[in-house]
Amino acid sequence: MTKTKVLLAMGIILLFIGLSFSPATAKVIKTDLTEKLNDMEGVIPELMDEMSQATSISHLLEILTTFTKGYGNHPIIGLIMTIIREIMDVMNRINGLRPLKTNAFIMSWGFANKINPFKDNKFQLYRPFTAWCYSGKSNLILNSRTIIIDFQPFKINMLTGRQIGFMRNFAGIYSHRETTLTQKSHTFFMGKTAAIRGFDLSILNILGQ
Repeated sequence: MTKTKVLLAMGIILLFIGLSFSPATAKVIKTDLTEKLNDMEGVIPELMDEMSQATSISHLLEILTTFTKGYGNHPIIGLIMTIIREIMDVMNRINGLRPLKTNAFIMSWGFANKINPFKDNKFQLYRPFTAWCYSGKSNLILNSRTIIIDFQPFKINMLTGRQIGFMRNFAGIYSHRETTLTQKSHTFFMGKTAAIRGFDLSILNILGQ
């Protein structure tokens, strides 16, 4: 019986993810996202800081609604809203299924020193396993950030600055860019993950000063 419920819940998740990223939508996202992210360097960190203050799902929705009004019809903000709302809807539908309690929403925006000169830019909608490691501040903008939102029960964790993390079965938007000008790599992703662990390495910032 439990296995049937788990499979049913997974079917619901895949259905909603599929609705969010139809082939036409995915094509538009893939061609436009990289360019639009350049205009979001101040917006996304601000959005994540606002989201980290939420105390409940309803409070989070209020924050998102207010933030969206402040930026009008910005396409990326609208996309973020759609993804978050659909993930929360899925979580509410499977509220009683304990085997899926580890599902969480994640949004991450960070920088690292460019180590591998042969690593290519990436854009993906699904990743079975992902690891990230941020060095902290870039030469251009604010500290790296990762926000993790658990829905059952509602809880928000925020990592700022140096950090490492791992997640599996990620579905959403994943973008990785290598820059030659600043010798930094930039990673941005947001979506749903089946399991995740993040570690704050800010103590290394202090030791390195």
